[in-house]
Amino acid sequence: MRITLLCLLSLFANLDGSYVRDVFRFLDNYNRDFTVLVLGQNALNNGLSIAKGFPHSSVIIVTLEKNPKRIDLKNVCILAFELSYRHLVRMNECEHFDTTIYCDPNPSTVLVEALKPMSQHILLIDLNENNLHFWESKKNLMLKKRTLVWPPPDISTRPKKYEIIATFDEKFLKKSYTLSKNPDIEKTQWTNGINLVTFLFFNGIVPSRSYINSTLDRLKDDQSFIFHGDLTPANLVIAGETIKPIDMGNPKARHPNFEKLFDFLKEIIIKKELACNFQLFYDYYWKNLPR
Repeated sequence: MRITLLCLLSLFANLDGSYVRDVFRFLDNYNRDFTVLVLGQNALNNGLSIAKGFPHSSVIIVTLEKNPKRIDLKNVCILAFELSYRHLVRMNECEHFDTTIYCDPNPSTVLVEALKPMSQHILLIDLNENNLHFWESKKNLMLKKRTLVWPPPDISTRPKKYEIIATFDEKFLKKSYTLSKNPDIEKTQWTNGINLVTFLFFNGIVPSRSYINSTLDRLKDDQSFIFHGDLTPANLVIAGETIKPIDMGNPKARHPNFEKLFDFLKEIIIKKELACNFQLFYDYYWKNLPR
């Protein structure tokens, strides 16, 4: 998978040039596509700068700017929500970023702790102290869930854990199942970006919902969609203008409810009123998902 760059709200535009060089020099270490999360002051401009400098990365920007200027870059996702510990903890259950960039005049230690479980590296730029701090995870990270809308208790076929193995050269997701006495370990290449459910829940505004639906219309006849086996929002990853399916089901059979699943997929995309209300989103998802 391509790595997603989540651009933290930051102040790159007003930073001393040495910080910009340090950030870009660090990102140059990657010999693969990667994902970056950008947060903090002036995150929009900072994230766009990174997306332009690293066109094969996936950049996720968190900002409160609800009407950003026209974005011509194809590797950018923008989430419009207010940063909080509660929201970041919700996100770190199911997302992983290769690098998180957090720039702020008074960086919150609480937010940094919430970012650690979903970040391989954190570049923390403290504007008051005029310092750049570096944090690196010393162990493989674990996902508690593969998606925010984790199946309800009546669905028991679930992995025990998701382990992420990441270096500057490669990144894999290792799934450990406990459905038999001899657990099956599945190792798959990571797909860059964020889960479509994450994008919808955290009020994704770029790319637009209408663009996503028109893209899905174009992909409807694609073999990876027709024979996916479980085409749900939770099994799609978005990285800017690119949408890719994950967790393929039976590749030899068309899902009996394919048309209903596809209609549900397009319907939930336009339900902006579900954003940032977890119980509302979760209830709507499982009540209306065709099975």
